[in-house]
Amino acid sequence: MAVDWLPVTEAELNLQAPKVEKDAPAEVLFWQVRVERSESWAFSGTHFEHYIRIKLFNQYGCQSQGTVTLPASAEGTVSGRTIKRDGGIVPLAKSAIVIRDAVVFRGVKSKVVAFAMPGLEPGDIIEYKWFENAYDYESGAPRVRLQLSRDIPIEQITYLIRGLSTDGPTAVTLNAVPFQTKLPPVSKGKGGFYTISMENLPAAVDEPMMPPEAQAKPWLLLHYIFLEKTPEQYWKGIGKDSFGLGKRVLKPDAEIRRAAVEAVGGATDPQEQLARIALYCRARIKSLAADDVTSEERRKAKESWWPRDALKRGLGTDSEVNLLFAAIATAAGFDARLVMAADRGDVAFSPSQVDADLLPRAATAVQLGGVWKFWNAADRELPPDMLPWQAEGVLGLIGDPDTPLFVPTPFSGPEKSVTSRTGSFELKEDGTLQGRVHLAYSGHAAAERRKDWKAQSAANREESVREAVRKQFDAAQVSEVRVENADGAGRPLECSYVVTIPGYAQKTGKRVILQMDYFDRDQPARFPSSSRRYPVFFDYAWTEEDEVTVKVPPGYSLENPEAPGPLDLGEIGSYQVTVMAGAGKLVQQRKLVFGRGGSLVFPVAVYPQLKRAFDAIHERDQHAMALRQTD
Repeated sequence: MAVDWLPVTEAELNLQAPKVEKDAPAEVLFWQVRVERSESWAFSGTHFEHYIRIKLFNQYGCQSQGTVTLPASAEGTVSGRTIKRDGGIVPLAKSAIVIRDAVVFRGVKSKVVAFAMPGLEPGDIIEYKWFENAYDYESGAPRVRLQLSRDIPIEQITYLIRGLSTDGPTAVTLNAVPFQTKLPPVSKGKGGFYTISMENLPAAVDEPMMPPEAQAKPWLLLHYIFLEKTPEQYWKGIGKDSFGLGKRVLKPDAEIRRAAVEAVGGATDPQEQLARIALYCRARIKSLAADDVTSEERRKAKESWWPRDALKRGLGTDSEVNLLFAAIATAAGFDARLVMAADRGDVAFSPSQVDADLLPRAATAVQLGGVWKFWNAADRELPPDMLPWQAEGVLGLIGDPDTPLFVPTPFSGPEKSVTSRTGSFELKEDGTLQGRVHLAYSGHAAAERRKDWKAQSAANREESVREAVRKQFDAAQVSEVRVENADGAGRPLECSYVVTIPGYAQKTGKRVILQMDYFDRDQPARFPSSSRRYPVFFDYAWTEEDEVTVKVPPGYSLENPEAPGPLDLGEIGSYQVTVMAGAGKLVQQRKLVFGRGGSLVFPVAVYPQLKRAFDAIHERDQHAMALRQTD
């Protein structure tokens, strides 16, 4: 079937330089997206038809834009071609389009459609079309995100939108909410399509430790709002509904009351009682996401709003685990409420936005001493009194029959997420370092590693430790690797190994140059760039506690006992390092604390100060000492 391409103009063929941003390697001439809603027995969701045309100005533009990856739902829908400077056409062969795995975000892998455009040279034009489907996984009015940026500038982007509708007696209207941009004009055209068009959009760059894309790059949210309700009225209704649901499903029956007695045991302290209830729920309810749950078990485990159902079958979703925790806490005499919380890893939420889907995170609030405390029974990688970092420092809606409350969830302090690293080594006269290393992680530091290792075998976990060491030290020989407590948050996640590194220290005559900070040796600076486009975004506050002991070769002593000094980071943190020498050993202790008080996002204006602070830490971490042969 022939593809319907728009004519290529002489002006496009002869274009010598980008129009939007000087020196851009390539530029989008146009990007058209048709967005249609589909509701049928076969497909319920939103259908996107993309058509993009790109001008290539230099070799880097050919390299960066010539290899394309698209979502897996584009499989079987891609067509493309290269238009040479003389107007010649080189079509994209179907055999060049493949499906493969790729890292799409923060280390998460997903299937993608990938292809390379044929025969590229500077001055060429490439264009391709593809379809995407965004399926509805929950009922309710459709919500669609419209992307307004790419890694190269855009001369024009146009969205044609039709069929976003919802059934029901309540009057609603389609609303477009801009993020990191101004709302463009919306016009209604032929065929019932609404048109949104924007021109001359700069390239969106990626930077290390930038905020989530929804908080950094421009985009539009299309969703429905209720015409007759103010934001206050809307959220009051949502909060009352949440309270009403909780009142029905959290009302304890005899089985839940027996579970409360069993879970609490002899504990009398309220905090300890709640911790026991959370751990009881985790122990009694196996997660449906576990690798050893069969498809037949998943099929039979239909999600239920009634906590006793999950308790009976011993298998449930995260929502069911949280519901069971709230129900047992209620039976134990606590005022427990269901919480709908924003996601710090996605949209920056404000109550002026009337869309309950912007509160996707679930938790339980329990009132202790007149203060709402937040609990997370479902996330097995974290202690139950810690929320995932995405749910920290955001607004949570607590249901109430009269006045529902938006309450900010707390940030966990640096002391909650500790990386403890110890190394006990012996240094040979030829510069070889050998010894044992022990690593321990708690809080968010442990959770992110547990999530990475969840689906891995014990052997693969151990191999990932070896790879991390060899990545830092090419010649390292790693053995006796052990990984403990990778499957639960009851104790810190621990790793240990034995390592031998030839040439770790440099021998020059009668001196040996030694870097004591084994763990940060040769690590790159955290912020190498002198400029910044986006704010700096840290996921969570953390502490690093290191102790490195090195037994020096016989006949050698420290030439200069001075160590790098401490660094004052003000209220947000601290950095300290000390070195002690004696009995033929050197001992370095290092401690970095960062993110006190929820100071985790730094605007571009303070980037120079932040960079200077971490550059100073990096310089101290790379400090080397001289050992001199004394006999």
